[in-house]
Amino acid sequence: MDFYLQYPVNNPFLLNGLKHHEGYVKKVIFKSINKGENVLPFLQGLLKNIGGSQMDFYTGNLAPVEIAEEIEKVLKQSDTYSKQKFLSWIYSNNGFQTLKLSDNSVWVLMEGNIPERYIHIHPGRHSPKTVRLRAGTLKSAIAVVVWAGIYGKPATNLKVVNEARKALLNESPVKHISRLSGLGAVIMRFNSSI
Repeated sequence: MDFYLQYPVNNPFLLNGLKHHEGYVKKVIFKSINKGENVLPFLQGLLKNIGGSQMDFYTGNLAPVEIAEEIEKVLKQSDTYSKQKFLSWIYSNNGFQTLKLSDNSVWVLMEGNIPERYIHIHPGRHSPKTVRLRAGTLKSAIAVVVWAGIYGKPATNLKVVNEARKALLNESPVKHISRLSGLGAVIMRFNSSI
């Protein structure tokens, strides 16, 4: 789809916005709802790319491009921006380095697996403005909020949650949902921007 960028940052940075950036996910949700039910097959494929593990998810106000710009500035000032110097720098510390940005969030820098995107960035674990999410929770929350938005249903209704999980993720129903924790809390975070 024309609204979805796999990597919402410029080369040489690699950041999977769908897995690591709340603001980016909210934009994808909003645009998906506006596309209507024709977007649902695309969304199903997109959600599969999130994977199945846990991830660190940035909840701060810096846009993906601003994050990359701040990191680029630090790397250029320390003369570690070129590919050769960057790789030498990160491998001097077991293959990664961390940087603190202007909002006090901490970002992990590693080698990217795409030649032109050699600076892989993601939020640091236990960093300010970061939460740890299970992939299943993230996928379910996105699916539910888009589903509810397209069909005009309440996103925190258990029946709606299970409809969306079955239709878009082929997942088993959940028995209950709380707006204060787990899936319910993530749905509320995403739904508040719609």
